[in-house]
Amino acid sequence: MLISPFTASAAEIFALGTLQYSNFERIGSRSAGIFSEILWKKLPNGWEYSLSNEVYRDPDGQSYEGKGIPIDRDLNYPEERSAFFRGFYEEERFTDQALEIIITRHSRH
Repeated sequence: MLISPFTASAAEIFALGTLQYSNFERIGSRSAGIFSEILWKKLPNGWEYSLSNEVYRDPDGQSYEGKGIPIDRDLNYPEERSAFFRGFYEEERFTDQALEIIITRHSRH
């Protein structure tokens, strides 16, 4: 499974579920650590606020909120959005380390 600092919400909940299975390998960089849906509320004066109202934990009770899902193979993806997206292009050509790992692994079988 490919994850990055921009993996959040439902994709991150799915990544959390993979922790309990030994046949998943997480490649990329730690996920964002943003699991919970936002609960929006409005005060009587019209102000709005939001809060995280869910807690997601692995089968051992560990929460990855704020720290993200760990990876098995770190590709050191940049945490800055534009640097992250620019990192997939080299000399006008799309490239990705994760795809190279997968292609190389499957060409050996």
